[in-house]
Amino acid sequence: MVHIKRALTVGGGDPVVYNSTDTIINLSTSDLNKVHVIENAAAVVVNLPSVGSSDVKAWVEFRKKGAGNLTINRGGTNTVVGLTSISNTVPAQTFAYVRLIVETATNWGRQGALGNWTTA
Repeated sequence: MVHIKRALTVGGGDPVVYNSTDTIINLSTSDLNKVHVIENAAAVVVNLPSVGSSDVKAWVEFRKKGAGNLTINRGGTNTVVGLTSISNTVPAQTFAYVRLIVETATNWGRQGALGNWTTA
């Protein structure tokens, strides 16, 4: 179960999604073009949706507001910055964010980031 609160909007009314208790979050393509704020002291794993050519230029942004590790995994056989995942494992970086954009039918690229993000 994902706990969602629509608390505010940013950049043209895109909803900001808060997840405060979940440790595994499975996104679908309906979650694209949204900012997801992750507030959790425990480690959180986000699984991206599998994307295709119709999703090119779609984006998703994650803001890490809790001390827990945040790992974002690819969907299907897609890649994330050419690999399988991107993560921030620095507890003190409760300001970190990463924006991923669908660059091709099979690859998520990193469009912007703050903090220490590692690909694997």
